[in-house]
Amino acid sequence: MNSEALLKASLSSLDPGARITEFVADASGVTAVASGCERLALWVNTIGSAESDNPSLPFLFEMQRSSHDVAALLASAFYVPAAAAMRSSCETAMYYSFFRSHAVELTTLATDPSYYISKKEILEFHKQHSPAYAKNAREFGFPGILNEWYSRVSAVVHGQLPGAWGRRTSLDKTEHDKKVLAVALRIFTEGVHIIDLFLLLTAGAELWGRFHHESKRVLLKGMPATKRALLGLEGH
Repeated sequence: MNSEALLKASLSSLDPGARITEFVADASGVTAVASGCERLALWVNTIGSAESDNPSLPFLFEMQRSSHDVAALLASAFYVPAAAAMRSSCETAMYYSFFRSHAVELTTLATDPSYYISKKEILEFHKQHSPAYAKNAREFGFPGILNEWYSRVSAVVHGQLPGAWGRRTSLDKTEHDKKVLAVALRIFTEGVHIIDLFLLLTAGAELWGRFHHESKRVLLKGMPATKRALLGLEGH
């Protein structure tokens, strides 16, 4: 059997429907992914309504799409690609936070393939120019929690921890690993929390006055009173 035939046979043997059925049977996993996707969707809808004409909004749409990829990939037992999608959600949220106020740089990004802005540069920008972030970043764990999470996920994406998120010798042996899935779900939940706080400290704080009162209420729900006081944001 030649390589093309072997590939066809391996792909034909995959049964993503069975793996998805197994995934959705676990209520805790479904809840974790659904909650994360819902939270990111809230940010997309809330910010999209507040500044619908901002040309950097596609970054937020990409953030949301990546979260959908996480859902599909985790449910199908493709854990390492899911890690890449998690990182993409984080990166696109950061890109939005920067390019929303950098129209010239956004144009350069679209026209010059060599143009690139790093995570470090974005964080430095917010440290210097985003009042809520500059004042409260340390109290909310930034940049430490972001850098640590990003490094962990990148190690998986770049293959620095081979086998850590599952071992598979062939496509037809793709199956769920409950221990790896549990880790992936936790990392996704942590990533959504970090994105949530980051958007709140940057664009969210600046646009807060334009947010609908119900969005404010949901975004602040569960936040300790001390942290709310630091931000000076109200839920109505």
